[in-house]
Amino acid sequence: MPSPPATPPAGQPSLPPTPPEDPTTTSPRSTLPDAPAPDARSASDPPPDAGDGSAPGAGPGTQTGTGPGADPGAGPGTGPGTGPGTGPGTDPGTGPGTDPGTDPGTDPGTDPGTDPGTDPGTDPGTDPGTDPGLGTPDAPVAAAVAAPASIYPEASGTARAGATVTVARAEGGVTSWSTVADTNGHWTLAFPGIGPGTTSVVATQTITAGDTTLTSPPSAPFDVTTPVPQLETTADGYVVTGVPNATFRLDSPDFVGALLYAFVGEQRLDANGHWSPDSTVSVLIATFPPTIEYTGTGA
Repeated sequence: MPSPPATPPAGQPSLPPTPPEDPTTTSPRSTLPDAPAPDARSASDPPPDAGDGSAPGAGPGTQTGTGPGADPGAGPGTGPGTGPGTGPGTDPGTGPGTDPGTDPGTDPGTDPGTDPGTDPGTDPGTDPGTDPGLGTPDAPVAAAVAAPASIYPEASGTARAGATVTVARAEGGVTSWSTVADTNGHWTLAFPGIGPGTTSVVATQTITAGDTTLTSPPSAPFDVTTPVPQLETTADGYVVTGVPNATFRLDSPDFVGALLYAFVGEQRLDANGHWSPDSTVSVLIATFPPTIEYTGTGA
């Protein structure tokens, strides 16, 4: 039986009455029992931990095992080990290591090292070193050449093979002349520009070994004489002899003779070392006996 409509409080409008349900338009109520709650189970259901273990559980387990697992896993571990390994390992590493070891090895290496050792060895080497061997050399043997082959004075002698022989004026000065002794120690030296007449000279020799240079004391002074053409008298007049093809000139200490010889000028010896004046010059020679000197080699 429907309830009577409620009476609204004083001052509020009244609501219209609820119409009665129409059985022809209202769905009938279900007569099925309600669905059980999710965690509800019947008394005949087995407990969740019961069974023979042949089927996996439907949810994650909640009990921690007490023994090691039997599955080694299919992937590498992601954390470092906490205990020392028991095997020698297979990775040789990339660093040189810090243990020098006790085996000297058989590889001599490429570094010559800094220890000279105690064995003198048998290789004499190719470096001459700095010790010249025999100490300061003696003065070279030197002497003037009596008949030089050129228009200059010459000296020759012996010294150490390969030594540098130097000749200088005995009284000193900046002018000197040098040559090198041959493999037998022989040397010959000419002195161009030494001037006419006779000059006293000395000779020294210098040897070099590595960075060391040793020079001998000077030799005893000896004289060299500048050669001059020779004037000879023949049945046909006069002839001048000397070094073949060399040039020469006539001069006179007399003023007039010097003036006249200036007109004669420079002359040349032939290939045999001879020169014959004409009749005019022959008269001049007879009147003003000349001095003669070389002016060039004529080469």
